[in-house]
Amino acid sequence: YRTNGGLNFAEAIIYGADNGAVISQNSWGYDTDNYFEPEVLEAINYFIAEAGQYEGSPMKGGILFFAAGNTQDEMQRYPGAFDQVVAVSALSADGLPAPYTTYGDWVDISALGGDQTYFGDEGGVLSTLPNNEYGFMEGTSMACPHVSGVAALVISKYGGADFTPDDLRRIILNSSNRVIFQHNNKYVKG
Repeated sequence: YRTNGGLNFAEAIIYGADNGAVISQNSWGYDTDNYFEPEVLEAINYFIAEAGQYEGSPMKGGILFFAAGNTQDEMQRYPGAFDQVVAVSALSADGLPAPYTTYGDWVDISALGGDQTYFGDEGGVLSTLPNNEYGFMEGTSMACPHVSGVAALVISKYGGADFTPDDLRRIILNSSNRVIFQHNNKYVKG
């Protein structure tokens, strides 16, 4: 989760749309509150409109998932804060928001992201590491792929010529439990 730093995020999103992807999973975002690059928003809109526009596609159009960030605070983090995308915050093993997760009314869904603060090293999510290794990690970048994976499973069951990103978004968001973030750092599952 970081700023651009010379990386061409917009180009990568467009590349995905132009090469058959209908789901774009993004474990990155800008470090500055309320900051975004206009070309990234243009690329997001391009992906939504142009992805899946080929014969035999499982979905006409695309959907993008973005990690919310790991600031432990309520703030507006883009690209996740764009209405067009699905923003994913992180839950701990107990189903409550992870202590590090960024939150706000722009967050659409939460998924298991690990919690090594309260549950130790193995309270993280098992992930691949450099040099052909595995290890436990935590963060919204661990939560976001869980939602993208569920999206792929939904498309494999319901996808086809008439299936749209709006259908997928509705299925994903309506089949989860509500978590309410309260300002006093106590959380309520709804």
